[in-house]
Amino acid sequence: GPFWHLCTPGDLGGLLFREAKDFVYGMNLVAHAAALHESVDIYTFVIMNNHLHFVLRGEEEDCIEFFHFISKRLKRYLSLQERVSDFNGFNYKLFFINDLYYMRNVIAYINRNAYVANTSYTPYNYPWGTSPYFFNPLCERIIFTPISGFSVRQLRSIFFTRNVDFPDSFKFFDGYVLPSSYCKIDRAEQFFRSPNNYFHLLSRQV
Repeated sequence: GPFWHLCTPGDLGGLLFREAKDFVYGMNLVAHAAALHESVDIYTFVIMNNHLHFVLRGEEEDCIEFFHFISKRLKRYLSLQERVSDFNGFNYKLFFINDLYYMRNVIAYINRNAYVANTSYTPYNYPWGTSPYFFNPLCERIIFTPISGFSVRQLRSIFFTRNVDFPDSFKFFDGYVLPSSYCKIDRAEQFFRSPNNYFHLLSRQV
């Protein structure tokens, strides 16, 4: 540690992410933030249409700087879409994770966020976060494109930036960087006694 639960309010007036292209940008924005803030590790996250959740490891000021980068870039993206008003009220709350019980429950809470909100999803088919990659060996079979398969121009278009000095480990699928190529999912899994322990928390009272 230290470990933190960083989240944003879910009662914004507008929707931050409306279409698939917005979510794709959001996924690549998280990867971009991870690449620039090496002192912060992402253990899990989810992008919902009007809010975000993360479990992060790092010093408090580094995690806040990580969020501020995401906030600044997201505001710029929404401005280019002429939707900056949807950004109003976007801020963060940061909760210190002080024990194993809290850690297990907050990871499960984040990973079940989408399918509890929308019953057409399961923990394994909501693509905008890390949930599909937990305790899922099938993820190793994903046919991905390495970052070397993109030109500089393509990367600038994907990340909305001119600086495209990204890690060689970045792997792309459906236009976004796979979270498994930059998140500490294997470490997050180790907080649970077993896969059964994780699945129990994931499905409890649903």
